[in-house]
Amino acid sequence: MVAYQFFKYMLPFLFLIFSQGWAQPSNKAKVLTGRITNAQFNVSGIHIINKNSSKNTITDNNGQFEILVHQNDSLIFNGISYKNKLLVINDSIYHQNYITVKLKERVTELKEVTIGSHNLSGNLEKDISKIPYQKQRTAKDIGLPVYEGIPQEQIPTLLETFNYGLSINLEALQKHINGYYKRLKGKRKWDADTKLAEDVIYFYKKDFFLNTYNIPTDQVLTFIYFCMLTDKNFTSNFRNKNHELILKVFKHKSKLFYK
Repeated sequence: MVAYQFFKYMLPFLFLIFSQGWAQPSNKAKVLTGRITNAQFNVSGIHIINKNSSKNTITDNNGQFEILVHQNDSLIFNGISYKNKLLVINDSIYHQNYITVKLKERVTELKEVTIGSHNLSGNLEKDISKIPYQKQRTAKDIGLPVYEGIPQEQIPTLLETFNYGLSINLEALQKHINGYYKRLKGKRKWDADTKLAEDVIYFYKKDFFLNTYNIPTDQVLTFIYFCMLTDKNFTSNFRNKNHELILKVFKHKSKLFYK
């Protein structure tokens, strides 16, 4: 009797609970079929991604597609020529067997270009000369040693003249035969020796040789040549600023100079 009264009392609540449960729509996965439409661009190869399940697919040549969805899932449509589109699978779309999705084309806008006034004359050579340019940096600009003298003619060896047995440089061979290269070498050595002698005189001054070693001023250049020819270390010592050794040479050679 008590059980009957309890059941009778709870019956309306049980009916309400079960009726609400039956009224809930099912949210089962289903395959949604559809087609992309656009009259101007290719509709094949459009990527479709289900953000909720990470399922994805690609449209065929006709823009057709199939993808597994649940109600309230979000689909993203992505294509190179189209703007991205987000489609939420609401109740209406979920219960459709076939949908049509229209995508909007992606428009690439170029930045505004302003063309200013110019002073072109129509003379191509003249106009090109007015174009500013950045001077190319040289080795000297970055502190590397650079030879700034006049380029000297190269003196090839006999082996180089015959190109190591492959061919003959006739011009170079003729210069070797007629003694041109020999004279050129002698001239260069003479020029180098003259330059060194002038540097020595400029550094010590002619009066120094006259007052210290009794060398007449008109004989100082000859005396320097005598020192250079008779002392093999004279040139290197002067260039290396070993003046103590140079003065010893002057003292010793001055005694032999007139002999």
